[in-house]
Amino acid sequence: GLPMNLKDHFDLGRPLGHGGNAVVVRAISRHTGKEYACKCISKRADHKFAIQRELDAVRKLRGALNIAAFEDAYEDNEHVYIITELCRGGELWHRVGDKHYSERTVASYMRAVLRTLAQFHSHRLLHRDIKPGNFMLLSEDERSPLKAIDFGLAVSFDAEQLPRSDLGLEGTPWFMAPEVLSSAVVPASDIWSAGVMAHQLLTGRFPFDDRANPGRPAISKIWQSILLDKLNFKRSCWDGISDEGKDFVAQLLNKDPAKRPTAKEALKHPWLRGSVSDRSTGKPLSLKVVQRIQRYGQSSQFKRTVLEFIVEEMLAARSAEPADATSCPVGRGATPVVTSPIICCVGGAGYKLDTGEVDRLLDQLDLGHTGRVAKGQFAASQIDWGALQQDHARWLDCVRRAFAEFDADGDGVCSVDEIVACLKTKLPLTEVR
Repeated sequence: GLPMNLKDHFDLGRPLGHGGNAVVVRAISRHTGKEYACKCISKRADHKFAIQRELDAVRKLRGALNIAAFEDAYEDNEHVYIITELCRGGELWHRVGDKHYSERTVASYMRAVLRTLAQFHSHRLLHRDIKPGNFMLLSEDERSPLKAIDFGLAVSFDAEQLPRSDLGLEGTPWFMAPEVLSSAVVPASDIWSAGVMAHQLLTGRFPFDDRANPGRPAISKIWQSILLDKLNFKRSCWDGISDEGKDFVAQLLNKDPAKRPTAKEALKHPWLRGSVSDRSTGKPLSLKVVQRIQRYGQSSQFKRTVLEFIVEEMLAARSAEPADATSCPVGRGATPVVTSPIICCVGGAGYKLDTGEVDRLLDQLDLGHTGRVAKGQFAASQIDWGALQQDHARWLDCVRRAFAEFDADGDGVCSVDEIVACLKTKLPLTEVR
């Protein structure tokens, strides 16, 4: 079990967000005064496996650059509490159009997404829910790192026993790979989801959707599109996008998972050249693209949150307990590594680190603040969603469940404060109001 003395170490403050199966609140260390995010997850029976999966993932990926840093975990009789670094920059959505937004901006974000996947896969973990809503910016700074924040669907895999056919249809419908719809999940399925994310960030459109009714899409039509439709770069939403950008998306959205690049291979694509500073360079994307992304990602945030919760409730496979993860062996060499070799080491794998990122990495690893870390430490840190509405009773049940998630105090009224608590980490507070 987990330690049960959370209150000895942290004071819990105001809510930061609310959705799915958890409430996120601000946590302040009693020892240092430092602020963190605390994810409070109810110990409902149907949350059991999701809690364990998330804990397994954050522990294995502790110290990884593009993942919200795991600090600690606690429990009491009713909740599990996961403490991570506080991402003050907000969800990726609300930054779109807020500053310079070009292909280079999207490329910078996609580098972070692929780094995340490279780290997941090298630890023999499948993410299974790559989408913009699961990434936040660490700060308001123009060059802030992008951080992955939600690993509730992450599961382990054994390379010798792929594909995994026991996972069911969990996740967000638009981002599901064709093979996932056939219950054949592989690491390349995460790469497909990254391709969908790149397509959406570049064009403001999903590559595969219910084209006849995008405002109220049927899940079956979305899945039909994923299975049967071809990627179409002649659509007007692609006007002005470079050939390299199109090629990058095409590679990730290959219908054949065996022909998709791995995360490390995709990181070497020419379109991803550059560093975080490139976010502020390049020809700005069409205003229409920015508006489409903002319309989906901001104006409909409450609607998206409710619908995504309902999809999760509908599709969650609650009986599949994940197998134990397989870890890669790591050497224990004591030779010190300084900043320059770190850049060279990860650069060879397609990573582009600027000085600030290296400093953050060292800060996580260099407990003695010497500016040096052992090779073993560094290696250990880096290694591997209406057909339903026709079923009136079922639809009402889903809506009741969603309402209950927002009605935090259970009084039968969804107050403004409770809605704000759900949205405030995903949008600027002024827009929430």
